[in-house]
Amino acid sequence: CSSDLDTTPPVVSGLKASAEKTPLVAFDAEDAFSPIGHAEYSLDAGPWQFVEPVGGLSDARREHYEMRLPAAALEGKPGEHLITVRVYDRHDNVGVAKTVFSIPAK
Repeated sequence: CSSDLDTTPPVVSGLKASAEKTPLVAFDAEDAFSPIGHAEYSLDAGPWQFVEPVGGLSDARREHYEMRLPAAALEGKPGEHLITVRVYDRHDNVGVAKTVFSIPAK
């Protein structure tokens, strides 16, 4: 049935990362038609890492995410860093957002 066809990607909004030793990253994901399937992040173009929504289960059309980046990944690396997130809906449409944040020098 053509009404089941969803080709619209989720929208990622409000992506921000705090400027501290272990940054808090937060963002929202919303899809007009399908529940959010899952989300991932990449730090400085590194490997993709799974991230859970605040509620622990991706089952709604709108989800909020908050996570602390691992201290070990940024230890001894002050300056600018890139965080990229990608969010998939249940039909594997993907929405992407990225932002630059800074780690202060000691």
